[in-house]
Amino acid sequence: MLLVLSDKYNEHASEELSTLFRQECLDQILDMIKAVEMSQLSFFSLLVHVSEMLVRRGFDYPEDLALFSVCVQKALRLPRDQRVASTISPIVHHARRLMDAMRAKQHGTPEDHLAALNELSMAVDGLNTHLAGMYVFGGQNGRLLGCARMHEAHSPAVGWLQSYVV
Repeated sequence: MLLVLSDKYNEHASEELSTLFRQECLDQILDMIKAVEMSQLSFFSLLVHVSEMLVRRGFDYPEDLALFSVCVQKALRLPRDQRVASTISPIVHHARRLMDAMRAKQHGTPEDHLAALNELSMAVDGLNTHLAGMYVFGGQNGRLLGCARMHEAHSPAVGWLQSYVV
């Protein structure tokens, strides 16, 4: 599924999948994936389940994590949806657990391990940036940005706190 979701899917992969699945099942899978690719919320919701499965079941090759990272990057390129905030945290949590498991496993070459870890690390950074951007620049927070103030002898970040907290 990750292969089909990623940008790496091509005609050769389609031929391999057609040997594993009957054509009508493959057509249904491809239709579902097209629907998922239309919405950032749907894509991230699917990635929550995939990441949970990878943590629970484990993975055999660094390429599995690299494909997961590619899918995360593809989901981040979709039009922003404020509703994805609740899905990003579980993906980040699972990705960190996968990174720890990757460091413990020694399947494949060290170069593949390093490349997969770097890809997954970039995906986690992208998710965290996306989430932070949603909290800071979300529709509800535009007014708060204009109200930030600096207090004497305190960090500028304290300006986000209510005046009675300081």
